[in-house]
Amino acid sequence: MEFKFSLYKKHEFLGLWEDPETPGKKVVGLLKYDPIEGISLELEDSFKRQSNKFIRGIASGTEITIVNCFASTWNGSEFNFGLKYAPSHINASVVLIGASVRNFPDFSVEQFYFKTDDIKQWSQISGFEGSLPYPGEKIKEINFNYRLLEPTLFFESDREKIYLGTNLEVARNFPHSEDPNFKETHYFRIDGLSDFEECNKHITTISRFLSFSTRNDINIEYISARANGNSVSILEKRQSIILGFKAKNMELAKMFFCLPRHKDKISQLYSSWINFTDSCTDFIDLYFYNPSNLLSDVFLRSAQSLEEIHRYNNKESDKFGFKRRIESLFAEFDYVMNYTGEKEKFSQLIQDHRDYFSHWFEKKRHLILDGIKLECLARDANLLFELSILKNLDLNHNEIVHAVMHCQDYSLYLHWKGPEYLGHFPREIQWKNDDKEGE
Repeated sequence: MEFKFSLYKKHEFLGLWEDPETPGKKVVGLLKYDPIEGISLELEDSFKRQSNKFIRGIASGTEITIVNCFASTWNGSEFNFGLKYAPSHINASVVLIGASVRNFPDFSVEQFYFKTDDIKQWSQISGFEGSLPYPGEKIKEINFNYRLLEPTLFFESDREKIYLGTNLEVARNFPHSEDPNFKETHYFRIDGLSDFEECNKHITTISRFLSFSTRNDINIEYISARANGNSVSILEKRQSIILGFKAKNMELAKMFFCLPRHKDKISQLYSSWINFTDSCTDFIDLYFYNPSNLLSDVFLRSAQSLEEIHRYNNKESDKFGFKRRIESLFAEFDYVMNYTGEKEKFSQLIQDHRDYFSHWFEKKRHLILDGIKLECLARDANLLFELSILKNLDLNHNEIVHAVMHCQDYSLYLHWKGPEYLGHFPREIQWKNDDKEGE
């Protein structure tokens, strides 16, 4: 599948545009896509309606349809018909490049495709066979063997199938090049869904699923579709995933789970992920979008998420106070959280900091940590929320222990108990009832 228009780059298309409901009028305009600002169309005139489901055009030599359009600057009112120059500025949600659409039932989609940021470490799928020589080793000959792989089935339901495929990009002038370029990438393909909204939901859900499992920001770089027999590129402004605490780098040793380790149950894991995230959109959004670098903001997001996920998992807990909810979650995962200290002290600190950062209670100012201690508390709150997510993926006690213990960042951070002969040295910061400083 060929991907042409990156969601990470700016694009412009100069052409003629029309309202499909009144196709007689064509207006010159410049369509702009910006990954931060979104989609806008600057027209030299105004259509008769301020909002349009579709605007179609021919620009840069191809058919383009703009979806869900609203004019923020509009001179199409009957009171302005006398104006000689009535430009308009239109905002939109989606651009379909390579398609002319009057209504979505006529937009027959056969397959959707999308590419995320690099996930090769997570998938461990590659058509390259063999490996490069060790550094410093004398090289006489290098043979590259590449095998075209069949797509891997990632998820299957009654309606759709989602595949993970590989794509090899080779320099056009290979082998007549001093700098031959081989780039292997991954892409997802969705079969069985003709509805763009349903597909878009999967795109968001998969990028979040990968972000959580790899503990990295995994965003969408390209979206395209095979529709009405043609290749259609799709542009839309997407909210970037920004984790509050993420892995130091993309390595198997830093992940909660990966494809080779859970290949036989990856579809089941993703199905559980869909069910969970569909039911708790509001607070799961807090986990994936942390634009602020302030520790107080990152902490508050985790604290609020902890309260909501406990309420979600315990339908009969309406009379629980905030601290009791934190204590309950700590006790549920004490086989991990005990490495951080004691339940009573931890839950009290979470409540005190939540109260102070949300309402700035001056009477609690003397209880508030700062520096490395505050970061440690925020990380522990984030860990407790991630443990709750793992459980909602239907992982059992042993599987959760395995996920955290084999996640190097957490095993080192918690000073996870190692082999007997190494002993166990508690981490420097422990939340103890007899120590207000948490040391």
